Formats: sequence, structure tokens, C-alpha cells
Amino acid sequence: KLSEQRRKQETIDKLLSDCKSDLALFNVNQESSQMDRDVDQLLKSKEKELKAAQETLDKAISASSLLSSKRDHFAKQIAERETALSQKKQQVKGVIGDDNLDMLLDDCEAEYKKLIEDSAEYNLMGRFAVRMRQSHSCPVCDRAFADVVEERCVLQRVDNKSKSTEDLKASIVKVENRLASLRRIKPVCEEIDRITLFELTELHNSLDETSDEFERKEIDLQDLKSSHSKLQLDEKRLQMMKRKVDELVKVQRELRNLKEDISFLERTVDSKSVSISTLRGKLQALEDKLRTLNSEYESVTVEHKQKLQDAQNHAARFRDLKEELMRLQLRQSEKGML
Repeated sequence: KLSEQRRKQETIDKLLSDCKSDLALFNVNQESSQMDRDVDQLLKSKEKELKAAQETLDKAISASSLLSSKRDHFAKQIAERETALSQKKQQVKGVIGDDNLDMLLDDCEAEYKKLIEDSAEYNLMGRFAVRMRQSHSCPVCDRAFADVVEERCVLQRVDNKSKSTEDLKASIVKVENRLASLRRIKPVCEEIDRITLFELTELHNSLDETSDEFERKEIDLQDLKSSHSKLQLDEKRLQMMKRKVDELVKVQRELRNLKEDISFLERTVDSKSVSISTLRGKLQALEDKLRTLNSEYESVTVEHKQKLQDAQNHAARFRDLKEELMRLQLRQSEKGML
């Protein structure tokens, strides 16, 4: 039993050595009589803390995922609007090139106005030419021409302008078409301005704000993940420590019981060892007497019957003493082994 005691003490020392750093880390008193309860309480507290951290981490992951989706959404919208903007710019460029639309419109409208005025004048000249040929006089003041030469000179100037009417009409049609083309492209230019100045600006601002918030959340998320990982590690260390402490407490309890058994055996052997020789002597005497009584057992007399009863009583006493002797020898043998 002493060797078993040494083995258990060695087991306790090893378990304490294995747990020493973790016990110190978690401020557990190694001398505490309820060390296993302290560790169990620590483990439950850590499990509760880990559960709360997991919930916080899940919410942070969800918020980060939502921000990532919003950021991707804004980026996609920006790409779509920039594609539409590029197409509209190509459409405008095909009409006005790199010129300014408002200036082109002003110039074209002014040209159109002048052409209309010229057209009115040319139409008037045509009517004048008809009246001059009919009345041979000035169509404005009705004054008769002085001679044929004057009439032909005036008619020639009027006819020259009248002949330019067809060219003027062609120019008017051309300018009208150009003006119509510029006016059709104006809403496209306004759409370009709206996309550039408002839509894309707002989208870029939203993207920047979302990206900044996402980056901040990612930093917080990394901190939460780090804390969560540490809590998981602490939980695992506490679980391992709990198993070792439970084993330690079990072995300590077994060691205490073993020490009590050894102490009891030592006390018992010390109290009985002095009477072993005496018991042996008594045992030998009883054995001799039993042998004598058994030899006298052959005669069936009243005296022999009494002796038979005595022999039986002595035999029972002999067995009791022999059993007690064997027990004492066994205890002495165990003490020698210790």
C-alpha cells in the first residue's frame, strides 16, 4: 500500500505540474479544498462569455455583409450610369463633336432668323418685279421710270435677288434640319449633365460613405474575431484543466483513503503483534489436547461423551485462534511489504 501511495502522490504531482500554468493564468488557488468547483465555475462563466461574444460576432458579420452588399450595389449602379453616360456622350459627339451645344444653338437660331428675314425680303422683291413689269413704275412710290434704261437696271437688281430665292429656301431647309437636330440632342445633353452632376455624384458619395463604414466595421470585426478566438482557446484550456483537476481531486481523495487504511493497519498490527507467540502456544496446547480427546473418543461412556463435548468446544476454540493467527500474520506480511 505504501508503493500505491507513492504512485498516487506522483500522479498528483504530475497533474499539478501540468495544470500549474493554467491555474495561475486563471487565478485558481492550488491549495483550495474546492479547486474543482472553482474551475467548474470558471468554465461556466467562460462558456457564458463565449456565447455572448458569438452573438455579437454574428451580428457584426451580418452588418458587414450588408454593407458589402450595399457597396457592391452602389458600384454596380455607378458602372451602369457611366456606361449610359458614355453612350449619350457618343450620341452627342456624333451631332456636335466637341462644340458647345448652347453656342451652336444660338448661332443656328440667329442664322435661321436671318434667313427667314432674307426670305421675306426676296419674296417682296419678287412681287416688286411683277408689279414693275406691269406698271413700268416704282413699286414703292409708283413713280414712273425716266426711261427704259432705268427700268431695266432696277429690274435686273430685283431679278437677281428673286433668282436667289431657291438657294435661300435650300439654306433655310438645311438650317431648319440642323436646328431640329440640335434641339433633339439638347435633352440628351441635359441628361448627361444630370447624370454627371447629380446621379454619379450622389452614387460616388454613397459608395465612399459605405466603403468607409465597411472598413471601420471590418476593423471592429477583426477585433471581435480575435477576442472570440481567444475565448474559444480559453474555453478549451479550461475544459482540459477541468478534466485534469477532476482527476487530481479524485486521486487526492483516493490518497486520503489509502493513508487512512495504512494508518489503521499500522495501529492494528502494533496492538496485536505482541500476542502472536502467546496465541501460537495456546494453539499448540489446544491442538495437543484435541488430539488426546480424540483418542479417548472411542469409548462410548458418559465420561467419554462429556470429553467429546469438551473436545468439540476445544476444536471450535482452536479454529478461532488459528483464524486470528492467520489474520495477524497477514497483516504483519502487509506491513512488511509497506
